[in-house]
Amino acid sequence: MNGPQQTNKKLYNNSTLIQANHLFHINEPNPNKESDLTQRWLSLKPGTLLMARCGRTISVMNPGQLNMTDGPDISQATIIIDGEIKTGKIECHTKEGNWRKHRHNHDPAYDDIILHVVNQFAAKPVLRQVPTVALVIKQPMGCKLTTENLVKDVLETIAALGRESWEDMVRQYYNKSLLDFQHQALRYLGKGGNEIAFKTLSELIGFVDISITKRSELIRILSTLIKDERIIFHRAGIRPANHASNRLDFAARIMLFIRDWNVSYFWDIRKFELIYHQRIAGGCGKAMTAELLGNAFYPFLASRSRQHGHHGKDQQWYKQWSALQLPLIYGKIKRKFSGLLYPGDVKKFPISQGILRLQRSNCRYLHCESCPLSSSGN
Repeated sequence: MNGPQQTNKKLYNNSTLIQANHLFHINEPNPNKESDLTQRWLSLKPGTLLMARCGRTISVMNPGQLNMTDGPDISQATIIIDGEIKTGKIECHTKEGNWRKHRHNHDPAYDDIILHVVNQFAAKPVLRQVPTVALVIKQPMGCKLTTENLVKDVLETIAALGRESWEDMVRQYYNKSLLDFQHQALRYLGKGGNEIAFKTLSELIGFVDISITKRSELIRILSTLIKDERIIFHRAGIRPANHASNRLDFAARIMLFIRDWNVSYFWDIRKFELIYHQRIAGGCGKAMTAELLGNAFYPFLASRSRQHGHHGKDQQWYKQWSALQLPLIYGKIKRKFSGLLYPGDVKKFPISQGILRLQRSNCRYLHCESCPLSSSGN
């Protein structure tokens, strides 16, 4: 890992830095973007009081979470409207009139929203049955990290956040069965909107029957099962390569690998790596291989090693995890940190996980004043 002086030298010599007002900044967003408004809503603290344009009082209990698929921007939000608790979806628009412009009034997916959040009211109310509130954004909410206020030990700081993510992942598999692990592993095939659908698919199958010996046979079963009404697969906003029908070969590989699990994998790292790459890695790209190992297999193996007293093996699995490399940088990280960190550093799995943890804990809620990467914020 780079030392403080070497890190800063890399930062200032990076030819991809973007210059503005003699300072090197992260790309700043355009003002009044819908994504800014959505983030502003998600940053609201429980107990925040708002007045809807209809005169009703809105109290925020839980701002909800960002919806990554088609439909309203925010899901699972809980608010109190004049004393009545409501949980549901929220739609955000920079202008109130965009509700009709985007034709939400003709889309059943928007029929049950509990609140309309806007940056600018229309001349006349657009929705009669649903309250509308205005959150005014006076300036873009871009990240204020620069090479001048970045802490010197930035990579060490991010790596520490990554280690925290590792420990969380290891803990989540504590006392989990091999079948529970299969459900979780398949969730990662649906990353970006179909996590629940793939988990449900795994639950409906359970352990693959021992009579199924060919992967093609299991793929045929899965192809039929994805049409089951109990499974809802999203397509809007999801790359074609990630559609359910294009992930069934990989799903079959994972399920057969877990069905034939060998207990020696918990302590025999070399054996696990050999069989894994023979049976799973050959059927997917480098990105999914890293995701599956980093988010599922390695944490699960480390968790079981701790439970069964295989002393030191959990640290060996952590070492394997730390050595993972992503072939590409996550888009959300690239947009925010392009020019501040070397791409080669950001492709390291622990660094990427540390940045994602920072975005979940600080960036999402606009807690810039406590950003651990900012020397001015500490």
